[in-house]
Amino acid sequence: MKYPIKTDAIIDVTKPPYSADNTGAQDCTEILRRILDDIMIREVEELQKTHDKIVELSDGGRENVYIGLETARYQRGKLSITYPENKPYSRIIYFPNGTYLVRDTITYTLDNLKQFWYSV
Repeated sequence: MKYPIKTDAIIDVTKPPYSADNTGAQDCTEILRRILDDIMIREVEELQKTHDKIVELSDGGRENVYIGLETARYQRGKLSITYPENKPYSRIIYFPNGTYLVRDTITYTLDNLKQFWYSV
């Protein structure tokens, strides 16, 4: 696979900073979880930026706040954001040929990704 050298949209799991073993000798579970965490944390950061902007622009009493095509709703004193204002570009996790030893479920580990609610 060839892709532009300076792109960061494609994550080669065998390259630094992850350096997953594709020989089957070492467990890659934690490395793959870290990759998912790194990708997902960008979503949280963009959601927080959108939340901060909505709070800054709103009076806290409106039922619906619109910023571009994004929607936010106040429900029972909580602000629910449908989409971040600036959605990060998609990432591709690339696994070069080989054998990857995985001993457990691969999922993100960040607790704050389970439900997004910010009090206003």
